[in-house]
Amino acid sequence: MDTATELASFVHARLDEEGRDAVLFHELDCPVSHTAGRISRCGCPCPARILARIAIHREVIRCCQQRIKHEQEKGLCWPCTQSSRSRS
Repeated sequence: MDTATELASFVHARLDEEGRDAVLFHELDCPVSHTAGRISRCGCPCPARILARIAIHREVIRCCQQRIKHEQEKGLCWPCTQSSRSRS
């Protein structure tokens, strides 16, 4: 696996953890909070905000991966090392 893929995999794993933990932030009177982690039918604002933020981060990662892939296809080195910068 290359560095960019390893980094993206690490970040996705952390985002998966955050998504699982979002169920911990239901309102006290939420009827859904006692069911096995059902957020999609929940009206609690905090889990929804957490999941929305996670979706944005996943999109940012996807865009970064596309950019890195595009640059690698053009022959640019990523990650940039000191020796690769001095060649530019």
